[in-house]
Amino acid sequence: MQHLIWALEEIEKSGNVEAAQSVRIALEALRKRSPPASIHITAR
Repeated sequence: MQHLIWALEEIEKSGNVEAAQSVRIALEALRKRSPPASIHITAR
């Protein structure tokens, strides 16, 4: 997902509004399907 976020930043810099919107739609779809990220800390 991080790669899409980086791509979105670069696309927005280029000014391509249609491509940026497509990436936002893809990110939203992934967020809906993915469980929330969690941090696991293990004691040693």
